[in-house]
Amino acid sequence: MSLTTAPARSPAVQMHCSARLVVAFLAWAILASASLVLAADWEHCKDVTSAFNVSSLAVTPDPIETGSPATFSLDTIHDIDVEDGVLDAKVHYFGVKVYHKSGPLCGPIDCPMKPGNTKLDFTEEMPVFLPPGHITLTLHGKRDDDLDLFCVKINLLKKKNPSEDEKKATSYLAGMMSKLSFA
Repeated sequence: MSLTTAPARSPAVQMHCSARLVVAFLAWAILASASLVLAADWEHCKDVTSAFNVSSLAVTPDPIETGSPATFSLDTIHDIDVEDGVLDAKVHYFGVKVYHKSGPLCGPIDCPMKPGNTKLDFTEEMPVFLPPGHITLTLHGKRDDDLDLFCVKINLLKKKNPSEDEKKATSYLAGMMSKLSFA
């Protein structure tokens, strides 16, 4: 039995293959970083027993953009009346509190709330000073008698706004990738 080996490639062919791999890697890296979008996920606050059951939560837009409004919609089920209360919002950036705001619960939402299914929509202007990264927003609603109504922690990713140069580079490299063949 004899083994045959592939003929050696010329230096020009080797350089051409290496250039293709470099272009492919760069395109992948730029496309991956430019399209990094994580959907918002959320959980009930672990240290709070709430009177409302939050069954779903949506964030618009997702991902959020700094300096722009974002709407947080909570679908809740509850069996108590709510005449008035307080909404507490805290923003943490990589675990460090960077923003805190408290205000009336009623105003952003209609009160009084009767028992049943209630959709709570809170729209807030996002801070302009957050660089891209992981953000945790805690929304904590309390009734005037200090009864915890709801508390949710929302994990978000603030994406970087790609510059025009990054958009052009991404488009160019995507075009290069479509023309490459690795035969």
